Amino acid sequence: MAKPNYEYISKNYILPKWFVHNDIDWLRYYPMKDKKIYTKTTIEKSGFNDYIYDEEKVNIHNIFVKYLGYINNVIPNNDITDEEMNKLLNIKVCDYDWLFLWSNPIYDKDSDELLLRNK
Repeated sequence: MAKPNYEYISKNYILPKWFVHNDIDWLRYYPMKDKKIYTKTTIEKSGFNDYIYDEEKVNIHNIFVKYLGYINNVIPNNDITDEEMNKLLNIKVCDYDWLFLWSNPIYDKDSDELLLRNK
């Protein structure tokens, strides 16, 4: 029997040391890149002045937020699908702006490295 995906990820992958997962600013945590908000809708519907229309980036970010909720014990252990797990494991450091509440980590914002790395 295959292991649940969250359990598999937490046993085999880690976030980089600079990524302080319990310091995510949940109130302002939107999918962003270069201070532009990713949106699922066109500008007429979104209301944002600076936006990037990319529904897939929004969906992947939502998968990542669910994972953060899991490792922070904020959400119940409702697992993710294999497809969602593959998307989660393929997030690159450069895909998003990472927004922390107190820490201001130094990292290469243009790095093509995967965010979740093998242990």
